[in-house]
Amino acid sequence: MGPGGALKVRLLFEGKPLPNTALFALRKIGDKVTEQRLMTAADGTAEVRLTDKGTWMLRLVHMRRCAGRADADWESFWTSLTFELR
Repeated sequence: MGPGGALKVRLLFEGKPLPNTALFALRKIGDKVTEQRLMTAADGTAEVRLTDKGTWMLRLVHMRRCAGRADADWESFWTSLTFELR
């Protein structure tokens, strides 16, 4: 896969697809960083447009309300994937 292609990813949370969630794809070359904001489909998938060579990072933060907890309202779950496109 090279520049101009698309990387299809599928996001799962607790073994199930994570729909309607913002996913960010960042690309860095030197000091310049570009960002794509994507939304996952009903099946948890999204397509990242691999516009250029360089270091890429996909990141996501998923939030959900805490159930049965008096000491917290929300839980956050973070993930990232970093790769280089040559």
